[in-house]
Amino acid sequence: MKFQIKSNVVNGNLKRNREQIKQAIASFEGKEIIITIDKAKKTRSNNQNNFYWGVCIPLIQSGLKDATGEFFGNDNIHYDMLLKMFAPTFDVVNVHNGLVMSRQISSSEMTTTQFCSYILEIQKWAAEFLNIDIPD
Repeated sequence: MKFQIKSNVVNGNLKRNREQIKQAIASFEGKEIIITIDKAKKTRSNNQNNFYWGVCIPLIQSGLKDATGEFFGNDNIHYDMLLKMFAPTFDVVNVHNGLVMSRQISSSEMTTTQFCSYILEIQKWAAEFLNIDIPD
């Protein structure tokens, strides 16, 4: 079980969701736990998401149809092609045996900066592979 709870720190104290944090910790009673504290990052914006699904995906869909003669659905393009080719990855370490597994992040986990880089890579690929221009 993993929890992700946001709060604010003011004068060294948590100002939001303190009870929720206590309950999450209590749910591991008797267990060894790892606590990670990280600065909250802004994930992709609604405008970025709308541009991706409303501009990028349809243009790629059309370009793939022209290039291959096959129709690819939006989810196929997103999950089976673009994320696999261009999404950032990070390593996950098994704390029990030290083995490392690489995991690709989903587009909903990307920060605004990561999502911009993701779109840029897609634009380059589309221009080269499909001979289409995806506008900025």
